[in-house]
Amino acid sequence: MAEMDGKMEGKLVHDGISPIYVPDVEDEDEAFQMLWECLVPPQGKARAVQGESIRIAGRVQHEFLCNGCVNWAEDFQKLTRILCSCTMAYVKQNPEVIPPLPVNYFR
Repeated sequence: MAEMDGKMEGKLVHDGISPIYVPDVEDEDEAFQMLWECLVPPQGKARAVQGESIRIAGRVQHEFLCNGCVNWAEDFQKLTRILCSCTMAYVKQNPEVIPPLPVNYFR
């Protein structure tokens, strides 16, 4: 697991420097939750781009699925722009093609 630098409001958080361990579990939702718990602090931004990507994706997903977008405002628009920037940075640093994951949606 990644190095932790102590507790932040009762939660161990990633130090922002050590390699990130990605859980090897089949359930993607479970893996996402494990990464959230490791990388996302209780408040504020994460210390690594990967953690910030997980934080933003989780916040946006929660707003869509649980709140019906009733809180959608300028901050969520900013979050989606940051997520796009993080994705672009990842693609620039990892130009090798990764085959798409199998999905059950059409949009």
